Amino acid sequence: MIKFALTAILLTAVSLLRAQEFKKNAYGEALSDAMSCQTGIYAVGYNPAGIETTTFEASVSYFDRYQVKEISQKTAAIIFPALNGCFSADFNYHGFKLFNQILSGLGYQMKLSDKIRAGVKVNYHGLNIGSSSEKYTAVSGEIGVILSPIKHLELASYIKNPTNSQFSGSDTIIPLTMVCGIRYMLYEKNFAALEVEKQSLYDEITVRCSVSGVLCEKFEVRGGLETFPFTVSMGVGFNFDRLKIEAAVQRNEFLGYMPSISLAFQAKK
Repeated sequence: MIKFALTAILLTAVSLLRAQEFKKNAYGEALSDAMSCQTGIYAVGYNPAGIETTTFEASVSYFDRYQVKEISQKTAAIIFPALNGCFSADFNYHGFKLFNQILSGLGYQMKLSDKIRAGVKVNYHGLNIGSSSEKYTAVSGEIGVILSPIKHLELASYIKNPTNSQFSGSDTIIPLTMVCGIRYMLYEKNFAALEVEKQSLYDEITVRCSVSGVLCEKFEVRGGLETFPFTVSMGVGFNFDRLKIEAAVQRNEFLGYMPSISLAFQAKK
């Protein structure tokens, strides 16, 4: 009971600081989640308009939170082309036997024109507290768009939970989240990105910015920061043919360092 109580207190504290929201992958962590314009496997969990691929892709991620195993997070995601577009599926879990959260989703993206991508996603939320009798569930939706008005420039926006869904049998609301972003491709795979986010549970607007650069064919570096709470991130990526490895670390101004790692696989085209 002591372990449960201490962990519950820590979960409450990090939730108030937005540090225990579900993360998506180490690539996004390194960019401080400035991912609204991102496409491919690492877009899963961010803008549903970004889940674009020409072949099957999969990823798994692990997030260490303050060296406390009970609040670590595990994530798996896949994307694949079908029905004139692309589908995504993901599963996220954090917590332990007496307190855990699950988030899983199914998304679909379609390229409407050479300059417009759009996507939708449905999510299932599960929360288990204390015993099997204290389970709460919810369903939410997402919608997003990515525009490419001119060469090298991308604009994006997405909304999570526009219907203000809440967990069944409780007053706990899943926040409505609105994000708008811009990304400029400097050359090849190098880029700089900027985005703003507004959540219904907070008065503050979060601003994120990030940069990513390719040092050589198989090695990339990236970094970013966000304003609420103030967090600095950095990470590296290794590309080995169809396998990609991402490692990142974030520093929260209140809670310290949070490392993460992701592995992504791409099937042959």
